Amino acid sequence: MCPGGPPYAEVTFFGATDHDIFQMSPPFILDQSFSDSNGSGRGIASLPSGQLKATATADPASTGFSAIATGVDTFTLGGLAPGTPVTITATLDAAGTGLIPIAGGSGSAMIQLGPFGGAQAFDRKVVQAGNQVPVDQTFFMNLFTSVPLNETVGTPFPFDYFLRLDAANLGASFDFLSTATLKFTLPQGVTISSEGNYSPASVPEPATVALVAPGLLALGAFRRWRQHA
Repeated sequence: MCPGGPPYAEVTFFGATDHDIFQMSPPFILDQSFSDSNGSGRGIASLPSGQLKATATADPASTGFSAIATGVDTFTLGGLAPGTPVTITATLDAAGTGLIPIAGGSGSAMIQLGPFGGAQAFDRKVVQAGNQVPVDQTFFMNLFTSVPLNETVGTPFPFDYFLRLDAANLGASFDFLSTATLKFTLPQGVTISSEGNYSPASVPEPATVALVAPGLLALGAFRRWRQHA
């Protein structure tokens, strides 16, 4: 267990009576699987990448099984003079699939983020087979939420985010091993880091993509030409 405050990666599993929590400090990456009479699940929380993943499958005879992947971290803005007030936006999005084999079975998926201990932004979808989704067929789910933050450059601020899957009953299964990713929109010149070594993957600017794409197309054409030569 982490001895007091952030940061930490945490995965929680629970059914009707069981409640198991796994928590890790450095390197702040936790990949944990669990199963019991209520069902089974897997949870992954990675603070360095801001990624959360989970699966949850309820036993057909149980009332349900849940899996939660949680990240709690302390972030710091840089790039400008310390004390400069800035507004940033944090977003969390996730995609996955569900399957409920029996009519009347149900389940839900939820993401949430916000200042640690403060107001939270969330997106939650509840589904029922034979009503919102087909019976015994895989369906897709998307989640998205964002929250604006007024922060000061150089002043650390705690922040938490999580992905929760509830396979409610009758063998419902949810798979969100497609990555749920925490991202920040920052003003020009502002950088962000964290005690959990958060380092978001870089995304090419549209102009960069426009320059690179023709080169990739030409390379592909050249390779095809050589194969036929």
